[in-house]
Amino acid sequence: MTTIMIRKQLLGDYGSAVKQTVGVSHFSILFMFGGWTGVFLILYLLFTEYWYLSLLYGAWYYYDRKTHLTGGRGKDSVRRWRIWDYYRDYFPVKLVKTCDLDPNRNYIFPCHPHGIMCFAPFLNFSTEASGFSKTFPGLEPHLMTLSIQYKYPLFREYMMCSGAVDVAKESVEWHLKSHPKGGQALAIVVGGAAEVLVTKPGSTELKLKNRKGFVKMALRHGASLVPVYSFGENELFNVVENAEGSWGWAFQQIVMKIFGYNLPIFYGRSKFFFMVPNKTPIYSIVGEPIHVDKVESPTPEQVEQLHQRYVHAVVSLFEKHKHLANFPKEKHLIVS
Repeated sequence: MTTIMIRKQLLGDYGSAVKQTVGVSHFSILFMFGGWTGVFLILYLLFTEYWYLSLLYGAWYYYDRKTHLTGGRGKDSVRRWRIWDYYRDYFPVKLVKTCDLDPNRNYIFPCHPHGIMCFAPFLNFSTEASGFSKTFPGLEPHLMTLSIQYKYPLFREYMMCSGAVDVAKESVEWHLKSHPKGGQALAIVVGGAAEVLVTKPGSTELKLKNRKGFVKMALRHGASLVPVYSFGENELFNVVENAEGSWGWAFQQIVMKIFGYNLPIFYGRSKFFFMVPNKTPIYSIVGEPIHVDKVESPTPEQVEQLHQRYVHAVVSLFEKHKHLANFPKEKHLIVS
């Protein structure tokens, strides 16, 4: 009996490990190839007996072309897919609240760091696997991502069903103006493409010094700023570094200028299965809000003042919780 129980336990552990790997790989594969797969499929269908499906989708695409700028169409059923639980348990990811948030206010959640693929921001704000709605009742979360992701056919539907929307100014303003009584939680990965290129295990560099658009938006609409730092995000992939000034570095800069996004050469648990990330615990710490008074036409001085307050809040959040990543006392946040 004991032997049978041990075998069942081993099979159960193996089955859980497989499910978790599939769950996390599902996201990374779609992140890398989902957009172009949609383009290929639509073009391929044009040359088959199902050509009319591409035309019908084309008509829908045109009709629906502004949805990602006007709230999207998040589906709670999609946000609660079981596969997100496997994704969460792979690392695992834990969302940590440091204080309650009033659901009668609107919030902008700047998320740090970007990492290679934003694993923590997606899980925390585009799914319910880490329990955002239970942790912050009354708030409706939206992960705001690059506009290019809503240009890809089919992939755009996948993104919007998770509650994700465009990070464009028009989209941010729509959410904040359309909900004057509060309840919006807009997550923005502030570091963007530039921060991806400084991502590596052990890195604590944030591209934040000249990122002030989210601050200006908070002032214009009186939205509170809530810093979020995910310890472990930078440790998910090993990075093959290109020295500044090298051909590889120059190529990455060119690609980023053309497409607005770039990825370094990276690999996860193995070089063969490079898109499967390292199994590193992720702690996403949600800091205290910086409440902002509405200023319809903020001056550069007001923007700078609030930006400095925000940077100080992020640094304080990092220092208070850096032990979760086993960082030594002399390890500090670098804001560039």
